[in-house]
Amino acid sequence: MQPARAPFDPFLLIHDRHPVSPRRLPASLPIDLKALAAKEFQEDTSETNGSSIALLVEHEGRAAVLTGDAYPSVVVEGWRRLTAERGEAPNVDLLKLSHHGSHTNTSPALLRTLKPKRVLISTDGSGYGHPHAETLAWAIKAIKGVELVFNHDNEYSRPWAASAKQPGARFTVRVGGLGGADIEL
Repeated sequence: MQPARAPFDPFLLIHDRHPVSPRRLPASLPIDLKALAAKEFQEDTSETNGSSIALLVEHEGRAAVLTGDAYPSVVVEGWRRLTAERGEAPNVDLLKLSHHGSHTNTSPALLRTLKPKRVLISTDGSGYGHPHAETLAWAIKAIKGVELVFNHDNEYSRPWAASAKQPGARFTVRVGGLGGADIEL
């Protein structure tokens, strides 16, 4: 006797349209920022991710952008509307990278538009190998002196921390421990 397949058909159809990504390996040293930053951006098409909510949080002259898994093109368009309404763009102190730093949810255009001082990478890397190396390379290329803040010390944060210590590095890295990373805006 086999269970009826019918109740699961919608899930299978969605899964077939959006196959699960294989886990990516962490960056290896030396990190080739130029090659990584040259990779082409392809925006996520998942309806689930696209329906995510992005927030601008402002307090006492500080600003953080929390993007969830939102499409970067939607966030950029919203940012342009906000800038037009205000007459100037808020200075972004912190950007929480979209979808754990996925290469399909944080675009070079988003990074160039928001120009945050720090980017927060919230992931332990265990599921899909986030953050993706090209996303971090795009941030380093787009934002002079950017600080990468990792909430976990792991195989995905360590190559970036080591690379930031090299002479001429254009970025800094802070890595959290068991309790995460403390961030003061």
